[in-house]
Amino acid sequence: MLQPNNEVSFEPNTKSPPEADSPLAKNKLLLIIIICVLSSATVVGLAVYFVMAKSANREQVKLEQQVQALEQQINELKSNNVLLPDQNQIQSQENKPTEQNNETADWQTYRNEKYGYEVKYPNDFIVNQTDPNTISIGSQVMPYIVIEKYPSNSKYNFQNYPGDFQTYAKEKLVEDFKRVLIDNNTIKWSSREVAGQPTLDAEFENMAGGYTGNVVWTFILKGNEVYRISAFQGYNKMSQPQFQNQILSTFKFLE
Repeated sequence: MLQPNNEVSFEPNTKSPPEADSPLAKNKLLLIIIICVLSSATVVGLAVYFVMAKSANREQVKLEQQVQALEQQINELKSNNVLLPDQNQIQSQENKPTEQNNETADWQTYRNEKYGYEVKYPNDFIVNQTDPNTISIGSQVMPYIVIEKYPSNSKYNFQNYPGDFQTYAKEKLVEDFKRVLIDNNTIKWSSREVAGQPTLDAEFENMAGGYTGNVVWTFILKGNEVYRISAFQGYNKMSQPQFQNQILSTFKFLE
């Protein structure tokens, strides 16, 4: 009788484990490193954000406390009837003409009834009417200020065409200088009000007389009439533009 064979045979395992330096293992390791780096960066970023936010909150609270303290001080000053300077008042005082400094308070006054204006001038000056439309104010030998009313010109309509005013002023400026002004484009024009009337200032380099540097001549429009006021030089340690503005601060049209 045949006996069953109870012997079990085992075949050896010929498969070898994956090597650590295989491409798959390398990719897995690299992925793990990237995830760790990203996680660390996220944690650090969140930590920095919360620290900065907390610091910003502290600064905001500090500023709010300072504002509250200032408001409390202002309220206390008001309750004690202490007057605080108004910003608009300060600005208006800065823009006031120099006559407010009493520098022209004791000056003489020239009054022209024919053309309806008056102006102040230094006491050591004299007035000379060079022609029916022009007066000069200055010393015996040199005029310092000239005021001229230009004859009416039907060519221009200043009321309906404001651009005509500057065109006319440019023509008169070149005409007054007898074409000494070489380049009309170098003249700097600006606008304002003098004596309540539209005004153009022409700033340019002086090319005549003994005064050097930039000078300002002023053209004032009243109705359809144009007046020109020009200081030829400075006076009493003032530059020409400063002296010009001081003269203009005293110029008025008669009612």
